Amino acid sequence: MSFREADRIASAQQTLDILYDMSQLLGTQLDKETLATCIGMIESGVNPEALAAVVQELRREGAIVAARMNANAVDGGGSVAAPTGSGRVGVGFTRTWTWTWRKAIFSISLNNNRNREIGGNR
Repeated sequence: MSFREADRIASAQQTLDILYDMSQLLGTQLDKETLATCIGMIESGVNPEALAAVVQELRREGAIVAARMNANAVDGGGSVAAPTGSGRVGVGFTRTWTWTWRKAIFSISLNNNRNREIGGNR
């Protein structure tokens, strides 16, 4: 790795660290990986407002699923794993969340590309 490339990587990491600190101050509840994904999508031309709307919708859906899981765990219904003490839910929910997140990102990307093809704005 050349000095120039190492410097570029270090600069990008420092920028991500600063953006992550800002996101924590703003209470976005995004982890570094998710924040980096969002930044990359915006840099690729995804509409930031559409991305924010998807994140908010996924959080709403996540809260509904978590509430249902808690209700099932408390009522003894089914074999749904209750959230752990760290506030995270079981593995099944995490997999569902990841799949839903990727599906939403793909949908935004497709819509954004279609808008570009027909001359729409970002």
